[in-house]
Amino acid sequence: MKYDNVMEYNKDGATRAREIAKSKFLANDITGAKKFAMKAQFLYPDLKGIAQMVCTFEVLVLLGEKE
Repeated sequence: MKYDNVMEYNKDGATRAREIAKSKFLANDITGAKKFAMKAQFLYPDLKGIAQMVCTFEVLVLLGEKE
């Protein structure tokens, strides 16, 4: 498999993981959302908006722990 194909595969997987993170967030599962956002970031760090999504979910998890 060529490097470009691997990168495209990772980008597709990251995009799917980001969509799962969004649905987890909408279902009020912040920990699950963070998990899938981090997976997306691991698979394809250049995915648009993923760093901000991970950071946001990390803050929300921490805020939830303080309650």
